[in-house]
Formats: sequence, C-alpha cells, structure tokens
Amino acid sequence: MAAPKPTLFLVPGAWHPNTCFAPLTTYLSIAEFPIHLATLPSLNPASPTISATCTADALALRVQLLPLIEAGKDVVVVCHSYGGIPAGGAASGLAKTERAARGEEGGVLGLIYLASFVVPEGVSLVEFLGGQHAPYVQQNQPSPGLCEVSPVIPVLYADVPTPLASTLAASLLPHSLSAFDSAAPAPAWAEPAFAGKIAFLKCLADAALPTFLQDLFISKSGVQWLVTEVEAGHSPWASRPEEVAGIIGGNMFFQALLLFLLEQLLSAASSSEIAHGLTAAFSSACMSLATSLKLPNVIVNFAHFVPAGTVLQFQQDENLVTCNRPNQTIASDICRVAMYVSTSSRSGITLEAWLPSTWTGRFLSTGNGGQSGCIQYEDLGYTSSLGFAAVGVNHGHNGTRLQTGVTVGKALTQIFYKRAHTKSYYLGCSTGSRQGLESAQVFPETFDGILAGAPAIDRNRLVAWNGHFFGIIGTANLSDFISAALWNTIHIEVLRQCDGLDGVVDGIIEDPSLCNPRPEALLCKPRNSINCLTPNQAQIVRNVFSDYIAEDRSLIFPRLQPGAELTSVSDQFSGMPSKYIGDWFKYVVFNIKDATYSIALNPANIESFKGNLSAFRAHGGKALIYHGQQDSTVTSPNTARYYDHVSRTMDLDSSSLDDFFRYFRIGGMSHCSGGPGAWRIGQTALGALGGEGGAGSNVLAALVEWVEKGVAPETVRGVGVRWRWEWIS
Repeated sequence: MAAPKPTLFLVPGAWHPNTCFAPLTTYLSIAEFPIHLATLPSLNPASPTISATCTADALALRVQLLPLIEAGKDVVVVCHSYGGIPAGGAASGLAKTERAARGEEGGVLGLIYLASFVVPEGVSLVEFLGGQHAPYVQQNQPSPGLCEVSPVIPVLYADVPTPLASTLAASLLPHSLSAFDSAAPAPAWAEPAFAGKIAFLKCLADAALPTFLQDLFISKSGVQWLVTEVEAGHSPWASRPEEVAGIIGGNMFFQALLLFLLEQLLSAASSSEIAHGLTAAFSSACMSLATSLKLPNVIVNFAHFVPAGTVLQFQQDENLVTCNRPNQTIASDICRVAMYVSTSSRSGITLEAWLPSTWTGRFLSTGNGGQSGCIQYEDLGYTSSLGFAAVGVNHGHNGTRLQTGVTVGKALTQIFYKRAHTKSYYLGCSTGSRQGLESAQVFPETFDGILAGAPAIDRNRLVAWNGHFFGIIGTANLSDFISAALWNTIHIEVLRQCDGLDGVVDGIIEDPSLCNPRPEALLCKPRNSINCLTPNQAQIVRNVFSDYIAEDRSLIFPRLQPGAELTSVSDQFSGMPSKYIGDWFKYVVFNIKDATYSIALNPANIESFKGNLSAFRAHGGKALIYHGQQDSTVTSPNTARYYDHVSRTMDLDSSSLDDFFRYFRIGGMSHCSGGPGAWRIGQTALGALGGEGGAGSNVLAALVEWVEKGVAPETVRGVGVRWRWEWIS
C-alpha cells in the first residue's frame, strides 16, 4: 500500500502571485500530490514600508504552514527566487525528525530551492549582494516603497514559450522594497535537523540570478546541498514544468525518506522517468474522461491526449464538425475532449474543450464567425497555448443557446483539474463578438472579461445593410456598373482626399468619420472618358458612402467607412446578390423583400444591441472592444453607435464607461484581421505574431491584466507587416 503523499508548500518569488505555478502544479496535481500555494504579504502591499518586510513574509508563511503540520501532514517546502529567504525562516524548527522525536505527527521533510536566494540570518538580500539592488529592480515604481522588474521577459522568462511568457508577465505585481532591504530570519536550512534534506535547482541560463551568484549562495551557506543542474532560465517551473516536476519528485523525500516515495510513479527516482510518468498521468487522466465523465445530457465523442507539435487533421475528424480549415497545429500539450450536448429531444450542440497541461486556472470560451457552424480551432489552439482551459461550440447549428457550451465547459474544467477556474474569459470577432456582447447583455455573470472584435451587433439591420448595396451597385451588365479597376481608382482618390487628415500620409485613413469623399473629382472630361466616373457612377459612390436610411428618414445602419471600398469589390460591389444575405431572409426571416420586417421579427433574439450593461458592470465584468477602421463586412461606425447607445442608456459619460467598457479603433485594420494598418494586436495566434507580448501589445493579455489587476488599457499597440516586421503605430 502506498504511503500518503506529502503536501507541497509552494512559495513564489518576488512580483509573482502564487498562480504563477500553474504550469508546474498541473503535472503535480495529476499525480495527486496535495498542494498548498503560499502567499506573501510583501506582494503589492498596502503599507510597503511597515508590514511587508522579509520577517513579515516569514511569519505569514509560518501561519500558513503550521495548520498543515499540526493536522499531521508531512510537507515539502518548494520555493522560488526571493521566496527562499522567508520560506527558510518559516520552516525553522519544524523538521519532521525533530517533531517525531517529540511524539508529534507531521513536519517539514525538507526544502527545495528553485534558483532561490540563500541568505544567512540577520543579513538583508541587498547587503548580501554588496549593498545594491539588482539592475533589473526598478525602485520606487509604481510608487514609493515598491519596485517592479524591467525588462520582464528577458530577465524572468527568456526561455518560456512566448504566449505563456506574455501571460505570466501580465500577472506580475509590484513588490515591497522592504522585503529586500530587511534582515533575513534564521533559516531552516542551517539547522542540523535538515542536514541531507535540502536541495538546490541550479539554472544554468538564469539572467536574474547568474550561475556565479547561485554558486556563491551555496558555498557561503556553509552546509551541504543536493544540487541538480538544469539548462533553464530563472523560471524553470514555466519553461520546463515536466522536468522540474520530476526533479522535485526525485529530491522530494531524499534518501533518508524513501518510505514516502510513490510506489508506481516515482519508484525509479529518475528525473526523466518521473517527467515521463507525469506526462503519462496527464494523458491517462485525459483519456479516462471518455468513460468517466458524467454530465447531464452530455455524450463524450472522444477524449484524446494531444502532444505539442501535433498537426490535427479535420477532414476525417470524428467529431462531425463542418469547418473550412483542414488542420490545426497544437502548440502545447492538451487534453482534447469532444462532446455532444443535447439541448432538447431534437437538438443539441457539438462542443470541444482543449485543456492544457500548463493550465493557469483561467477558463475561456471562443466564438464563431458569420453563420459558421465550425468550431474556431485556431482560437482554441491559441488560447490553450496561453494556459486557458478553452471551449468552442458549433454555433448551435444543430441545437440552441451558446450558453450551454459555457456551462458544460466550466463543469468539465473543474472535474478534470479538480478545482474551479479562477476567472472566466471570452474571445471572439464578428459573430463571435456579437455572441460575447449578447452574453454581457443577457448572462452578465458568465464572464469576467470579454474581448470582442468588430461586433456584428444589431444583426438584423446589419444583414439588411449588406444586402442594400446590390440595389445601389446593380448587376455587372449595366452601363454604369463600376468595375474592380475603377474602384481601385476611386480608392486612390479617397486616399488622396483623406489620408492626410491625421497629419500623416501613410496609406491609412486613421479616422474615417472625418472623411467625406467627393467623387466629382473623378468625373469624366470631354477628352477623357477612361478611368473616370459618369455622373450616375459618381452618385453611386455617394450612395455607397452614405448612411442606410429608411423611408421615414430614420437610420437603418451607418455608412460604409471610406477606405474600405476595395475589400467590398468581391462581395457587396460584385454585381451579384449575396447568397449569404438571400439565405438569411429566405430560410430564417421567411420574407425576402422586407428589411423592416426582419428588424421587427428579430429571430432568435439575434439583434444583440441592448444598451443596459448594469448587471455586467455590477458583476465586475470588463469588456474590451476593438474594431478596424477599414472594415467592409461590419462597418466600424456601428460599433461607435453601440458605444453611444450604452452611454445614453446607462447615463454614463466616457470616463465612467472606461471603468468596465472600452472601445479601441484600429486604424487600417480590415474585418477582424488584415489590412494596411497595425492589425496584429494579439487577438488571435496570427494576430500575436511579431508582437513583444504582454499587456502593452496583446489585447488578450491586456484584458487579463484589467480583470485581475485592475490595470485598464489606455492604448492598444499593434504590429503591421510591410516588407519586414516593424512597429508602425
């Protein structure tokens, strides 16, 4: 019979909330190690100079540690970076061997230092380093008594995969300077009772704590450490979680405590074998869901462990999806669970959950596009690689209510990881964006953060607006039909008239609301009838750039923004009625002639234009909306219109709306992506390419920072592609 597994008491380093250990705890939890995530009062303290010293941290850790020990539990203290100093003080006098000699149960089996500071009693970290802070410590930032780290990723996460590094960087908080300046408490590692029971993980590529300093700490301690080297940076629990889990397992109980070794998983005491075993455990736990998952009205089609680097092929996929993408590359190890959820006796939804081995504790639901019945696999791949437990559904094409998928996804996440998610997010564009805003309007407590791009809201009017262009343009056989070549000439003229309105001539109309094209500038002259406009064609151009108005002069939908005309050539300006529009009126509205009828009918409540977001605001929800200013599919003035609608409905000015609802206009961005502007803002995997990561240049990371740290984004920085990567806005 296997001995009880010890509790791992994980202590984070400076600037890190304890959730940072998620990549590591995923593997350890699946192996069923009890885990306690410790907290440090020196992290983002209210009084950094009074209550956030190193001694205060040690006392706080001891308060968290004692109940475990007094309950008879055996504990291994695992600490990272600065956390090693207070952790050593917290464990002082609590060695299991000493407690056992007194007839007391429980105790600290040993300590494992992950690239940690080892400082003797009575000496501060700064003193030990020669009287100066490390060069990356930004003192008195963001306020006196606190400090931040900069640059974050090169110092802390140089070898961590970029998506995860960006997520971790966004989670960092200010730290108390007093923690570094105050004297270290008496450390447990110096006590004879811990001789042979202390281990040090030496990181050979550590930029924050170079190897010479790690060697100095070990040698100056005056005690013998069990040292293991790993080719990793300062955060090996993020860059190499499997290997670190194996090292912890191998060192955890030390040779004197083999009694506590897990008989099956860790019997070889080999780091590589342990890491392999943890991967096998994750895989086994995943595949067992196929038979063990029991949720109401849910049928599991399959549960597959998919290792990083796999290219999923969807042509022969057994989840019966309809999608237009043949494959998807998997960036990180995931558990892929495909389900059918019955929503009535004759309907249901197809759902997939991609559960990463490096789970951060966050849940995320993806949306769809257009009238697509396809799960957005690219979004599942992107967000799961960032550590989100990600869920996607097939838009209810054979069922109802997208909300069902979120409910099932959250339940599955808790069952698989054995704990509930910490925060819930939504990501979508176009129809997916409409779905997210619909959730904020109707199910306000479902998500803590919503990232919504180019929202296809006021859907009934939007469909009518797209359809009305055929009446303006006419068929291709008409004498006044404007060809694609002529639209290119019109586009050049629109840029000539409006590109410089923002003070920069760069091929981008930054604010199309200021642009009112004058097509008469292209009217044909007596001796020039080529590549110019007839009076009728000039009127067509005016109508294209005008609001769509009803017979009673009320607004149906805002105008197409100038600058987006070229992307309309193959659709609204093609001279053919849109099959997409026709099918909507024919098969959903059942009235192909009357736009006002469809607006009043509002089938399936698809309008999604409610302006009262009070409940979402009261829940603490945050919505980050973005829209490209060169979007011909969903014209961007409609999003500005919705922003104003929310403002009027809730009687809030823009500064008040900023507390929970922010709208960013992306110059030169087409529909959801593409265009001549800096459209790569981290909204998708493709949209994250070329960015530096972090909240400053990734809207998803910015949303997480807003929700979890209260730091709202003031700007959105993007990357555009010309002949090479370059920052262009």
